[in-house]
Amino acid sequence: MKPKLEKMRLVTNLYKNDTSLFHWPIEKMKPLTTIDSNILRMPKLLSEHDLMDSSEDFLRNLYLHKRKVWSFPELTLLDQYDLFVPYTVTNGERGEYLTELTTGYSTLIQNNQDIYNYLKGAVT
Repeated sequence: MKPKLEKMRLVTNLYKNDTSLFHWPIEKMKPLTTIDSNILRMPKLLSEHDLMDSSEDFLRNLYLHKRKVWSFPELTLLDQYDLFVPYTVTNGERGEYLTELTTGYSTLIQNNQDIYNYLKGAVT
């Protein structure tokens, strides 16, 4: 059989060590040309080695558990980019929400104590 070549885009949150498939259309992405001094940036907690390990683990689990392919395919990294994902803090009926502007996904800040404590420390 001819080997199947498949290209996937993964995104890894360098703060939370969370990796997933990236489905956002590349046509909608714009390069960040300037960084405003008012932007609060989360620190990177993953090293380059940890990032690669996290990505490989995610893909291994995807193939083994979701696609039911028992022989793990050979992985080749084609390229790597930094991605800036803007969030905003909004007030809601149950408290403060952290909202991702590109997708509209919202979650209570208090649900993630690390981010909650970081934001409280950075604002005060």
